[in-house]
Amino acid sequence: MQQHTREVRIAQAFVRRWVTVGVLASVPLIASCGSDTNAPPSIVSVSPDFGPLTGGTRITITGSGFVGDGAEPNRVLIGGVEAPLASAIDDQTLEVLLPPSTSAGERTVVVYNRNGYANEAGKFHYSALPSITSVQPTRIEYNKTSRVVVTGSGFEKDQAGIPTITIAGVKATDVMVMNDTTLSFQIGPGLPMSKPDIELKNTVGSATGKALLQYVPSLGKGFLLFSKSNNYFAAFYDPISHAFVDVPSSEARVPDAKPGYRALYVDDAGNYWAHTRNGEFGQIDFTSQNLTKTVRAGARLIAFEHIGNDVYALARGGQFGRFDISTGEFTAIGNTPVPNGNGCGLALLANTMFAACFDRIMPINITTGAIGPQVAIAPLVVGGQPPHISDMRALDGILYGVTSLGELLTINPTNGITATVEDFGIPVSAMEIFQ
Repeated sequence: MQQHTREVRIAQAFVRRWVTVGVLASVPLIASCGSDTNAPPSIVSVSPDFGPLTGGTRITITGSGFVGDGAEPNRVLIGGVEAPLASAIDDQTLEVLLPPSTSAGERTVVVYNRNGYANEAGKFHYSALPSITSVQPTRIEYNKTSRVVVTGSGFEKDQAGIPTITIAGVKATDVMVMNDTTLSFQIGPGLPMSKPDIELKNTVGSATGKALLQYVPSLGKGFLLFSKSNNYFAAFYDPISHAFVDVPSSEARVPDAKPGYRALYVDDAGNYWAHTRNGEFGQIDFTSQNLTKTVRAGARLIAFEHIGNDVYALARGGQFGRFDISTGEFTAIGNTPVPNGNGCGLALLANTMFAACFDRIMPINITTGAIGPQVAIAPLVVGGQPPHISDMRALDGILYGVTSLGELLTINPTNGITATVEDFGIPVSAMEIFQ
């Protein structure tokens, strides 16, 4: 009611202005004060009774008093905004070009002419734009065709029609609208690890679902590996099935971005964070393959591990400490650096933090930074060269390490015995769990 009253007052202000400039010199300010012989206009219905926020469509107002008794010209306001065109077809029909609106919802329709005015609420509304709030499933295999169910709004009402949906610029197929809040479509293969936007467009408007869906290299567990070479951006590897899926470089990647990362970790929400070789830290956008939310790290970091929201790191030189992902600040814990701490891995196994540097593995007290007994890692010589552990992670109770020469090993932290799981043949700079 308040909105209706406000819109009528706006309309009355329009009348005063029109009277002042002599456009409708005989129009009274309220319909009840009209001429004794000339009946004011009336509004019976509006068809269609909805329109887009952008305006520009044509609506038809049915009523009376649009032509007779010298009524013309007619002027129309929708929600207090004047229509750019109002043309009487006959005394009962008025064709109107809809003006734009800044918000959805019901609007008062007002018709003015020389014999008075009519206003009606509840006969027209601006349609709400469609929206996308969630999808199921949120992860689909990169090399398969899958059906995705979308939840949102504005999919059916106001003759929205069958929408056009595109994912990463590719048109989805077999789009089915179940109701105003649910639809589904089929999606084909995509770039592994990418989170493409979902673009929806129907007769009402358009909507974008950002990063709601991810193409994954596998629905099972494994590791994400990052190499210093330009052969690929990253790779997924399952140490049980030995399945290997490379993540090729994206066209959106910055051309001069250095491949590989010094250190890597995944948070509890499944977001991957990395420290680059040029000292930048940020979240990996797997669609563009560039870093977002970047900060300049306060130290040269070579390994990450986290426990809940607490992120721990090894700095170059072997210093252990905490890392603040929002500021890039590294705070040392304790005063004793890890020996040979220029090429190391860090991993949590059964609530114990382990560091492995060159040919030694040792526990670290995360509260004091104290280093426990060092255990020799053997054998750790490939082709006569002494490689070092580039990174470590524990998966399903097994400690894995990847060497600077590209070997994936299992490591027993008690006795240092290793076993080769895979030889990738290229240097691997960092690894993280994928699940």
